[in-house]
Amino acid sequence: MLTLRAENGETAPADATIQRYPEAARIAKAVAFIAGGFLLGFACIFVPVLHLITTWALPLAGIVLGRRTLKIDRAFGPIKGLCPLCERPIELRGGPIKPSNWRVCPECKKDLEIVTPDASESDMLE
Repeated sequence: MLTLRAENGETAPADATIQRYPEAARIAKAVAFIAGGFLLGFACIFVPVLHLITTWALPLAGIVLGRRTLKIDRAFGPIKGLCPLCERPIELRGGPIKPSNWRVCPECKKDLEIVTPDASESDMLE
């Protein structure tokens, strides 16, 4: 069970599925991003004018995306619950779990913090 918390401290329960990414899958995806960036950068050497930017930008983008991929070990799917302020049913987009997860209520347009349970709890929250 997740909790939606408003800036004024009011809370409401919410449901979402938490997915854990194994370390091997994260490493494989990161290596694919890095290798893809270098391969595309190398392929663009032969494109006139475009090679001035892509030969360094694509490998750099691959490294940045690879590093970002390695950091994401858990993510939640769509979040369904009631807004603690307007008390209407809402569905928020999921995403990587970070120390501070904020979303905007689609109904009242107020900021909501998504409070996740401890890592010791179940992976499937419903």
